[in-house]
Amino acid sequence: MTDGGALESGTLLAARQGRLARLTLNRPGVLNALDRPTCRRIAASLAA
Repeated sequence: MTDGGALESGTLLAARQGRLARLTLNRPGVLNALDRPTCRRIAASLAA
């Protein structure tokens, strides 16, 4: 992957993570679940 591709995919990932954060703002249970390492891995795979 070129540097430009890495930057682009990093930007896309950040955008998806931001969307995920907005979706969980009104759901404390989901937000707490995302604090656990396993759920973080799941969230990362969904954002990939």
